[in-house]
Amino acid sequence: MVHILCGDGKGKTTSAVGMAIRAAGRGKRVAFVQFLKGTDTGEVNILRNIDKIDVIRCDKARSFDYKNIPDIKAIHNKMLEDIDVSYYDMVILDEIAAAYNYDYVDKVIADKFISDFPKDKELVLTGRAPCQKWTEQADYVSEIKKIKHPYDRGIKAREGIEL
Repeated sequence: MVHILCGDGKGKTTSAVGMAIRAAGRGKRVAFVQFLKGTDTGEVNILRNIDKIDVIRCDKARSFDYKNIPDIKAIHNKMLEDIDVSYYDMVILDEIAAAYNYDYVDKVIADKFISDFPKDKELVLTGRAPCQKWTEQADYVSEIKKIKHPYDRGIKAREGIEL
């Protein structure tokens, strides 16, 4: 089934990490693929230590790095093209919606990956404002809505909480 975790609230990636851990805890193989996130984060540090989870990411990406869009886009495209979906039980495409919306991944490649994804496996898409065709294809769509966030008061991301 296809899951979408979207919205402007904190917790989309955190929810996807929970899904990865739950699946791995039941012996399922998980590809945790991160777009636009190349910095060191707590979730990546722990996921890399779980046998059934493979972390795939573009270490060059630093959220909306406008100088390196062609390089980052090429790496993101290759990440999608190289995933052996027959090997994994669950594939998580973290921040795919933002990569898609801001042209950090080829839309044709992303759309094909999602539409051709095997129906007997789990596909998880995260990010703000997923395109309508994805939400129509999805089996689950969960929106995380921001009511209040410390960032609104100028507080930067904190290690172990947002990083």
